[in-house]
Amino acid sequence: MRIALISTPRSGNTWIRKLLANIYDLHEFAAHNPNEINWCALPENVIVQIHWRHTESFRETLKSNSFRVVTISRHPLDVLISILHFSQHSKNTKNWLNGYGGDESSLLGVNPLSSSFLDYSVGKRVQALLEITSDWKKVDSTINVSYEAMVSDQIGTLRSLTSMLGGHPGGYDEAIRKNGITELRKNSGNFHFWQGRPNLWSDLLTLQEVLYIRENQMGLANSEYNFGVDKHLTSDKAINNWKLIKA
Repeated sequence: MRIALISTPRSGNTWIRKLLANIYDLHEFAAHNPNEINWCALPENVIVQIHWRHTESFRETLKSNSFRVVTISRHPLDVLISILHFSQHSKNTKNWLNGYGGDESSLLGVNPLSSSFLDYSVGKRVQALLEITSDWKKVDSTINVSYEAMVSDQIGTLRSLTSMLGGHPGGYDEAIRKNGITELRKNSGNFHFWQGRPNLWSDLLTLQEVLYIRENQMGLANSEYNFGVDKHLTSDKAINNWKLIKA
């Protein structure tokens, strides 16, 4: 069993990697760049997590080394909010896509309604990050899993995912117990595991910000997600919500 988990950052990659590693008893590797990995020397049973764009050469590398590709879809506004929070605690984001399109330095100390966050959200950096998942989803052999479905029905979604991957999985309940967000936080020193709640963005972005991002971010052109928002959410309330949960 060889799995390449290739998705946009902050989509639940580490969580799902650990769940699959437990279920299939796989070695785990995480890398920022395909060139960091000696693909031929990896164990027979392994899951590799990486945020990297689809290219024919990379796809051929995976195919020639018998990797199945899994990608994770998550609401892009939740991804952006998660990036904003994570960037307050980690400098490693500069390694995403080798820094293609910029970095997250402009996000330090800002809130979701700030001009810095909005400028970042509609820029080429975010477009490139969002297109990691969307481009891999277009490949027929890629298996797609919904982050929102995983949160709402972990066992059902895992069973569906593993039925597509094949093999002889087991121990779903134990894998879920070991990899709950509370347990994962215990071993994370950089706030890697934060809220984990779908639609968190709807408490933090007013209609004005949602429309601005939706209309100006090219990476959302074919998004299947709903961008409906509470029209009664005020800027003051949204900022207060951010203050309450960002720590």
